[in-house]
Amino acid sequence: MATATRARRAPASRDERHQKVTALSERLAAYATSLDPAEQAAYTARFDGRYSPRNSLLIVMQAPDATIVHGFGDWKTHGRKVRRGEHGIQILAPAGAFTVPDRTAPAGPAGEPGERTIHRFRVAYVFAYAQTEPLDTPGSGRRGRNGTHKGAGLGRTPGVPKTASVREGSGMSATA
Repeated sequence: MATATRARRAPASRDERHQKVTALSERLAAYATSLDPAEQAAYTARFDGRYSPRNSLLIVMQAPDATIVHGFGDWKTHGRKVRRGEHGIQILAPAGAFTVPDRTAPAGPAGEPGERTIHRFRVAYVFAYAQTEPLDTPGSGRRGRNGTHKGAGLGRTPGVPKTASVREGSGMSATA
């Protein structure tokens, strides 16, 4: 049986990434103007300070019913996985900062020009609880290629039989 491989997308160019961040920021600005400050505060409080006010509004804008939201890898640590085919909720994640000379800022004590810090952001994806399901367990009914349950044998070293023989005199017992 041939295995299907997915074609990898070429990495986005700097301009494409910039356009993506700009478009998301513009959508957020339009959404935020439609809310009163009390609603904005309530949405920000919904996520217990885990996300910035801006990202809280982005989450609510795209998934109004979301209350528990984590990244792809975080769900694995919580014993859940993102269902196949689910689309992530876009947020803006920090991607570094750098300083540039600023001619409009007041000069420093030694006469050097002022500086300004530019913060960069990238689009990152998070997923709501409703987009996840529990991780597979041996009794879940999913079967691997050889007919055994996927996950069967967890905790064992591959290639080592369940009952390994122990040499006499090694000080180890054969019972586990």
